[in-house]
Amino acid sequence: MSLFELYYREQWLEKKFVFNLISLFFDTCDFLINTQLFYIIVRRGALPIYILSEVIDNLTRLGKSIVSLYKWRQFIVKLRALKDIESNADHQLQCCICLGDIAKGKQLTCSHVFHMDCLRTWLIEKAECPTCRKPIRLDQNGTEERVNRRRNRIGIEQRLNERR
Repeated sequence: MSLFELYYREQWLEKKFVFNLISLFFDTCDFLINTQLFYIIVRRGALPIYILSEVIDNLTRLGKSIVSLYKWRQFIVKLRALKDIESNADHQLQCCICLGDIAKGKQLTCSHVFHMDCLRTWLIEKAECPTCRKPIRLDQNGTEERVNRRRNRIGIEQRLNERR
C-alpha cells in the first residue's frame, strides 16, 4: 500500500476502506469455517458450546466490520463533497495542519481551508476545525438546504395567509 502512495505522491484515501474490506473477508471466512465445524460436530451428536461461542464472536466481529466499512465509506463521500478551493498567485493559502502551501484544498463550513489528506487525518482524531475549534459536521450542507427549503415554504404559506 505504501508503494502505491509513493507512486502517486499522496496519501491514498481509500486505504482504510481496502483494509476494512480485507478484514471483512477474513471475518467472513472465519465465521464460515467455525459454522461448518459446529455443524459437523452437532451432526455427530454432540453440542460444542465452546465452538458456539466462537461462532457468536465471529458473527459479532462480522457485524462490526460491516458497520465500520459503511461508516468509513460515508465519511469519505462527505469529505469529498466539501467545497474545493484552489489558491492563486495573488493569495497563497497555507494548511495549518502540515504548514505547507495549498494548491488544491477543501473548505470547511467555517471557511478554513486545508489539504484533503491533512483534513482526513485530523477528522479521524477530532471532529473540530484545527484553526477555530468549531465542531465540524460534514453533512451540514444537506441540513442547511433542508432548513432553507423549510423556511421558504413557511414564508410562502405566511404570505398566502396574509393575502387571504
